[in-house]
Amino acid sequence: MNKILVINQDKGQGDSLADKLRTAGYEVAVVTNEDEALQVLQVPERDMATDFVHHPDFDFGPFKLVFAKVQLLKDGIPIPLSYMECKLLMYLVLHREHIVSTYDLMRMVWGYGDAVSSGTIYTHVSWLRKKLKTPQRPGGYINTVRNIGYIFSQSL
Repeated sequence: MNKILVINQDKGQGDSLADKLRTAGYEVAVVTNEDEALQVLQVPERDMATDFVHHPDFDFGPFKLVFAKVQLLKDGIPIPLSYMECKLLMYLVLHREHIVSTYDLMRMVWGYGDAVSSGTIYTHVSWLRKKLKTPQRPGGYINTVRNIGYIFSQSL
């Protein structure tokens, strides 16, 4: 099970949200700073996003994500994506069915700690959602987990 971190300067203030998440079935760790968060998550130091080309293609609905070519196909036709859109989609697909925090996206997709705003991520996710819409999936495959991050899900 993935952990959800509730980060707050005062651990007592994060307890209410943590309790709600635990009740919802999540494993929660309350930490007070980034160092504690990285220790709890045991995040590797390297940028995992650079390993995309070594993964097999991934099919979902009418789409195929071709890691080796950094390409998205819909019904066999290439869908134009910017490099960062494709990198973001690949990272979310590699962690599908798990919540990915905006911090992890900033660090692992953009390669920054705090330099990328969540607005940048929101914008790229919005562009991806538009490109991943189908009549069966009008909302696409990327769901927002409020105040935490995003999850790529094939479930309706």
